[in-house]
Amino acid sequence: MGHLSIAEAADAAWIADYLDEVADSAYSTAYHQHRQLCSAFKVAVLGRGIEASANPMPYVPRPTGDSAQPRPLSPEEQRSVLGRIDCWLNDGRGESRYLRMLYLLLLGTGMRPGEGLAVRWCDITREEFDGTSRSVLYIGATVRCKSETGTYRNARRKSGNEYRIVLPDWLVTELDAEKARVSPATDALPVLQGPRSSAGSWISVTNARMAVYAMRNGSDVDTFRLSDLRDTVATHIATITGDDERASAQLGHMDGRKSMAQRHYIHQGVRRMVAVDNVAAMELLNPFKMAPNWHSAA
Repeated sequence: MGHLSIAEAADAAWIADYLDEVADSAYSTAYHQHRQLCSAFKVAVLGRGIEASANPMPYVPRPTGDSAQPRPLSPEEQRSVLGRIDCWLNDGRGESRYLRMLYLLLLGTGMRPGEGLAVRWCDITREEFDGTSRSVLYIGATVRCKSETGTYRNARRKSGNEYRIVLPDWLVTELDAEKARVSPATDALPVLQGPRSSAGSWISVTNARMAVYAMRNGSDVDTFRLSDLRDTVATHIATITGDDERASAQLGHMDGRKSMAQRHYIHQGVRRMVAVDNVAAMELLNPFKMAPNWHSAA
């Protein structure tokens, strides 16, 4: 929240959405941040920095959820989660149809859940790589939620610089099928929308996480979380390529003021935002045709 003033940060919906996202990957961190925010806003009220009525923390629930750390999923677990999602959606839960595409987006890229929910059709472009046309995804935003405006697309990532990655063919096939199904009126619309959403609206991280909790309940994948997919991609690329920096670049990690993508993929003096290309490794994460001999390095 470093770029926000106290008054700007005093938004219960924004804070709840933020803590919910943190809790998905680090429950203890979210729990301690909630306590710190309660103390900070109490000091602000007592010091007359804000009015007592402007204190958002009485309306921000203490983070709940799994206390375990994210973990990479084995190929069998990846298939099981997708199968569970398909079965769950076939039971008439059309309002959560987006969950299948979100799962595939995160598995095929390593993005954070909020970044996946912020993807627009115009963020996917076609480019030539050594005479081969490939789809490239721009990752430079996340979804946020404010009391006054509801869920919106924030044109900044949760942390790190914007970057671009080459998409595996299996994910492109699924995206093409989804675009043909929804026929968006404009490419500026979000890829993921619920059926009751008006055009141009966004799904919050909290709603997506609640859908995951409902989907996995009573199943053999009852510990699955969306953040597991980020660990799955990182572990997979590091294992296949033997290069931790390639995995970090795929996730948009920072190295000082530069992203790992800049350090690892952009030659000295070249300013163009070159796409991170781990596509050969990412093709092996195809959940519809998984390589049977790959094992997690966790």
